[in-house]
Amino acid sequence: MKKYNDKEMINLLKEKWAKLNLGLRSEFTGNEEDKGIWFKSSTIEVIIEGETFWMPIVGDMYETYHQLEQFLESYNWMSEPYDAETLMAYPNY
Repeated sequence: MKKYNDKEMINLLKEKWAKLNLGLRSEFTGNEEDKGIWFKSSTIEVIIEGETFWMPIVGDMYETYHQLEQFLESYNWMSEPYDAETLMAYPNY
């Protein structure tokens, strides 16, 4: 399986969910060596039967929105809530 770097994964996520507000994890931590993606927004736009909804990407039990989690896993990435409104994603290889 191809290994996707941070910027490639951001591009893939933006293709699927154009309105995601993403950055490199290093922007969040201030350490340029930190790998991963920082989800700068706590919601994701979802369209169901033509209607637009904003779903939280981190649920009440600190679980990641299931479609986002499945998408990340399909590219061998994983997510981890940093806190109630901050999500990080990392390569799982």
